[in-house]
Amino acid sequence: MPPILNIIHLPNRLDRLQSFMEEMQIQSIPYRVWPGVTTHTAYTNHRNISIAHKNIVRDAKEKGLPYVIIAEDDIKFSCAGAWKYYLSQMPLSFDLYCGVIYAGEVDPQTNRIVSTKGMSGTNTLYTISSRFFDFFLSVDESKHLDRELGRFGNINEYYVCNPMVVFQMGGMSDNHHRELHYDEYLRDIKLYGQ
Repeated sequence: MPPILNIIHLPNRLDRLQSFMEEMQIQSIPYRVWPGVTTHTAYTNHRNISIAHKNIVRDAKEKGLPYVIIAEDDIKFSCAGAWKYYLSQMPLSFDLYCGVIYAGEVDPQTNRIVSTKGMSGTNTLYTISSRFFDFFLSVDESKHLDRELGRFGNINEYYVCNPMVVFQMGGMSDNHHRELHYDEYLRDIKLYGQ
């Protein structure tokens, strides 16, 4: 059975629904949609995002899966075939494997993320190994998920696909409550097929 991509989606974002469904069709990806979380008012953005991601990881842990692949609904693949390339480059041993990072330093020989300061990778496409489920689930929900994971990059095995295979669709950010575009972050990133 091919790997399933778990996508977090807020039902009111019809623009993103159309976009990610087109991406799934182009890439021929089997997927499951998970509802985004909007119920918490304390640490609203960080807590809601963290809980939405953790719901998927918790489900994978309960099912005894060897890993789980997660994306948010603003995902855009770099070209046709990028999903298959991402899967083909997955390390044999890892805690976290990202389809892109916008911040952080990568060892070009190993693709290991060696500097995780300001890391940003779990908001687009990433895979978590089962050995990392408990650690991921223990991350403080009142803090920014990427930043908290990044704090432990020196003791965990984080990798990124090289070349990177995804980026975020620009538009209204539910997290920041304003229009965001990511072109400036892509200037120094090598994308698969481009």
